[in-house]
Amino acid sequence: MTPEETRLARELTANRRWEWRDGVAHVRECHAGWSYRHKDNDAPRGRSFGDHIPDLSDPATRGCLLEMVREATGDAYTTVDHFCDGDWACGGEYAPTEGAALAKALLAAWGEDD
Repeated sequence: MTPEETRLARELTANRRWEWRDGVAHVRECHAGWSYRHKDNDAPRGRSFGDHIPDLSDPATRGCLLEMVREATGDAYTTVDHFCDGDWACGGEYAPTEGAALAKALLAAWGEDD
């Protein structure tokens, strides 16, 4: 993941609205940096899962995030767009990667975390 994706993934899991879902791959920080990519067979459940964050570079995770954006906005037709300059957009939020655009859109849909 990019540094921006890592920061956004941390923001997602810090938000009280975050919940782990089946299909969301997650990574865990270890001594040498991010490693230990996990998939469905050990998927976290509920709100918190220690120092794990969603892997925003994983295709299945991005699909789950898109569904979460749709649920949060109430718009079943929300899409992710890729522009010729390389940027991605979702819900009016722009980022250099698809995962970052989805995370930004979800955080924006949730609003301020009270």
